[in-house]
Amino acid sequence: MHHATAAPAKAAAAWSIRALFVLPDWQRRGVGRALLTHLTDAFRTLGYQSAILWTSRDNPAARAFDESNGWTFDRHGHFDFHGPRPMSTPAVRYARNLNAPP
Repeated sequence: MHHATAAPAKAAAAWSIRALFVLPDWQRRGVGRALLTHLTDAFRTLGYQSAILWTSRDNPAARAFDESNGWTFDRHGHFDFHGPRPMSTPAVRYARNLNAPP
């Protein structure tokens, strides 16, 4: 589903989760939820009030997962992957108030 990488967002009070992947054999076992909980707890501990999460626009399972974990649709956009095979993919951005329960 997702692979964990995080980077500071442009807004000083928010962090951005750019990708969080769980291998298919490990999906639906609580791994993704544990990773997401760990990241949001760490951001909260660091004093951040909110976070942003990018998800593929065309992945309804990942979007449902994000929404079930307290993330709210924010806007459409594109996510750019850099590296040996750069690409851009349609994405949606979710936001979450880190002081609110999921």
